[in-house]
Amino acid sequence: KYLFSLTSMGTFHNLIYVILQTPFKKVGLSLVGALVTEVTATLAMFVGLHPGTIVGIVDPLRTAADLENLAAWQAGLPLPNIITGGYYAGLALIGAGGSALACTLAVLLFSKSERYKSIGKIALIPGIFGIGEPILFGLPVMLNPMFFIPWIGVTIINQLYAYSAIALGLVGRFTGVSVSWTVPIILNPILTNSTPIRAAIAQAILVVIDLIIWYPFIKAADKKALLAEQ
Repeated sequence: KYLFSLTSMGTFHNLIYVILQTPFKKVGLSLVGALVTEVTATLAMFVGLHPGTIVGIVDPLRTAADLENLAAWQAGLPLPNIITGGYYAGLALIGAGGSALACTLAVLLFSKSERYKSIGKIALIPGIFGIGEPILFGLPVMLNPMFFIPWIGVTIINQLYAYSAIALGLVGRFTGVSVSWTVPIILNPILTNSTPIRAAIAQAILVVIDLIIWYPFIKAADKKALLAEQ
């Protein structure tokens, strides 16, 4: 500790921050970094692996970004980071990876088969609170080639939409205020975004976009299920 105090770094922790965390932040907190990590996470879920164990390496970066934004928010300064921990549950994620809640809503709204309607009812409440496993394993989405395109596609579109909305100033940046990841959509951005109403509206629009993407795939799968029941 004494030796580091004689240098410009001051502490060993600052050395680690400069050598490792600063470069990682530039990649991990960029749009490209968000796309890579979230697509990887969604692919992991598609084959039955929990993404938290796969892409958890970026969590410290997102936490650091939250803390930087929170300090700036409390000081009345411009918020430095677009991508933070709050950015995901507060805008880019609709329920869970792959926009699982939008998938569940599509099943409930557009399905005619008893099997799919039952699964939708079971998955709705967990989905509202960010838990996607009931629809992931119950539909199933996992290892189901019929749902691969929307499962990955909505992830990419949601990241592009959320990042662009904030970068263009249509939605404010997230303040760094920490709430549980189980706080439902719409309410989450109201609690965590610097422009709560605009962020809530933006997330509601994203739900509609994701529903439109999921619709043709759910209808095709439901048609097969309905024929099997008949």
